[in-house]
Amino acid sequence: MKTIAAFAIATSFAASFATAASALTTHTTDFLAGYTNYNGFEGMGSTTNYPGATPYTEQAISVQYVGTPGNIWTDSQAAEGSYSWYPSGGSTGYTRITFGGIIDAVEFQASTGWFTTAGALQYDVLLGGVSVGTGEFAFVSNYQTGFNFYGFSGVNFDEVRLQARQSGESGFDASALEALAIDAVNHGGNIGFVPEPATWAMLITGFGLVGSALRRRRAITA
Repeated sequence: MKTIAAFAIATSFAASFATAASALTTHTTDFLAGYTNYNGFEGMGSTTNYPGATPYTEQAISVQYVGTPGNIWTDSQAAEGSYSWYPSGGSTGYTRITFGGIIDAVEFQASTGWFTTAGALQYDVLLGGVSVGTGEFAFVSNYQTGFNFYGFSGVNFDEVRLQARQSGESGFDASALEALAIDAVNHGGNIGFVPEPATWAMLITGFGLVGSALRRRRAITA
């Protein structure tokens, strides 16, 4: 019975891992037909110094600034409604978005605070703290031009890290100066949850039990 349970756990984990190993797809259009969770930052009100290290959450979508100084200016620019998320004057670090679980698609609107040039939108998409896709969108407009749609699908993930650096600066770099503004973050619903450390331990034990059972079976057959 233990072997059967362990095999079921190991099989489930293997299926999840295979899904996570699929190719990340990027989007530059409004590709989600509908959504179940939405964060438009409308509950933040007007402020120029919201402490970005404190996560702001609407409908289970949490946004946080990782870096310094990370003071958020909410009404500098907005794609929808009155407010958005923008590190006032630029900041060193990145914006971190989490979803309270695993999802397989997200979209948002983005712009930058750069005055005279467009920027490049750098991203790192993660599952359980492990990157499942990183790269850049070669163009993101400045605040004078307005917001564009961006998004990800094709893999399971539970975290997105974003930064907007000036054009020509490539590669996600958590220590770089950036000036990303985002709004209207939405996704189609959670599909699961990231295993806790105890669950990972159980999965590893499950694989071990399956291996032991197979070795015993081979020994009996011999």
